[in-house]
Amino acid sequence: MGVSTIIDLITVQKRLSTAMVTEVDSHLDYANAVIRLRFETGTLIVKEKDQYRVEMKRLIHIPEANGAT
Repeated sequence: MGVSTIIDLITVQKRLSTAMVTEVDSHLDYANAVIRLRFETGTLIVKEKDQYRVEMKRLIHIPEANGAT
């Protein structure tokens, strides 16, 4: 009398929640990998004259293979 429909709905909702958490975890893993790569290759910080800064694009994109930022 509708019990299986409710159970199916709960099961599907749980699967959706799990998929969404997995997606967020994947984004976090990618972000950590980009930062680690930038840090290890020395391309995280920009030096201009006597000042250092971090650009947003360096936090979200991997460095170019040809050495460009």
